[in-house]
Amino acid sequence: VSQGNQWINVVAAGAANDGQTLVTAVIQNSIDKAATQGGGVVYFPAGQYLTGAIKLKSNITIHLDAGATLKFSDNPDHYLPFVEMRWEGVVMNSFCPLIYANNVENITIEGRGVLDGNGKKWWDTTLANIDQINKKGDIAELNRYQKMREEANPNYQVSDYYKNTIKRRFFRPPFFQAYNSNNIRISGVKFMNSPFWTINPEFCDNITIDGVTVINPLSPNTDGINPESCSNVHISNCHISV
Repeated sequence: VSQGNQWINVVAAGAANDGQTLVTAVIQNSIDKAATQGGGVVYFPAGQYLTGAIKLKSNITIHLDAGATLKFSDNPDHYLPFVEMRWEGVVMNSFCPLIYANNVENITIEGRGVLDGNGKKWWDTTLANIDQINKKGDIAELNRYQKMREEANPNYQVSDYYKNTIKRRFFRPPFFQAYNSNNIRISGVKFMNSPFWTINPEFCDNITIDGVTVINPLSPNTDGINPESCSNVHISNCHISV
């Protein structure tokens, strides 16, 4: 693989690939550096990379080599501060998606590697909330993140249909959400263990999703591919089990 100016190898940039060391800052710095050069490829050689939320910029390709796993932290603090995102037609402030792209163009996620959302802790929290609502009709006491979300959305309104869902007051981050962005390509990679919806472009144009695998075990609302309010969407050759 070429290691010229347009390729940034995250290991060479200082990222440990032991799956234990949090390397969010190195990954984000690599994306930002490539963006300042007009774009480029952020390259992950084989290994495991533990990270929090990643924010893509225009003209950036994330390339995961065979044997590379991008493993996302299950600590909610690593998805703060809240960002503007959308779910089922409702725009809100909530946890940053694991991979987030807002108002960008020409972004790619490609390769033979794996993106692991490490979702079990998120699922367990949601299932515990649902269980409490089913038994008591509501949540007895909001946790820190639920309180933050209420404060971040003071004028939040939904139809009657969603009021039971909103009662849970805990929105997990989708795995990949591109928001108001154009020219998006996802190719070859495998997504697994998403905390919430997996691939979720919103208000986007010209999306190609090809040869992608999405595997989520028994878990609440871990949909595979959900394009919403998008145009020119092409999905092909994918295997989805969620």
